[in-house]
Amino acid sequence: EEPSSLDGITKISDLEAITMGRDGLLYFLCSQSKSKAGKRPKKRQYLLKAKRNGRSISVIGSVALYSRLKAQLSQEDWMRLGLDDDLDVEGMAWWKDSLLFGLKSPLSKSGHATILQLRQLDAIFDTSTESEKTPIDLRVFTRLKLSTGPERKAGGISELLVAANRLYLLSTAVDGPDSSAAWYLDLSDLKGPASLLARWPNLKAEGLSKTASKRVSVFLIVVRMPL
Repeated sequence: EEPSSLDGITKISDLEAITMGRDGLLYFLCSQSKSKAGKRPKKRQYLLKAKRNGRSISVIGSVALYSRLKAQLSQEDWMRLGLDDDLDVEGMAWWKDSLLFGLKSPLSKSGHATILQLRQLDAIFDTSTESEKTPIDLRVFTRLKLSTGPERKAGGISELLVAANRLYLLSTAVDGPDSSAAWYLDLSDLKGPASLLARWPNLKAEGLSKTASKRVSVFLIVVRMPL
């Protein structure tokens, strides 16, 4: 079967997450991170809103998210949210008319992974000349300790998925050999702690999906170790 095309955007890079919101609208998120060359071009910063018509997907809203946050949020806001120049966002999920962003990095000083909540989505996609006067409603949703890998080192978030009243998460080790873990958090108790579901040494868990049988599937990347 032919893949769907994403119309209305010319260049996009390091696409990390997709989620469905109200009325079937789709949201796509790039990592916001720097490239291996140390650059953060616009094509790595996109947050896109799109509508689907059969196999066709058309972009109806776009924003270079990192640049928008740098332009509109104060340094105090960045510190409050736990953001810095090493920003890398790999998880995104729709929840109660908002988007949840799971940060792979940075971690907090105590080694906790951060989930941010972006509300008032119309404002972030506003491209009018008055858009910079509209406050960005971005706040800390929760911070979680995600001990990952054989040495239980701090993990960053690689995926988010909301199913029923639970938030499912994948984490990958920030330092050391590739390893990952799966967790869930009851959305009625955001303070956690997150409950561990599984750990995978030498594997990178990068994706979650709901199945037709109402189960959650995990997509793993096999990391081949030298003998």
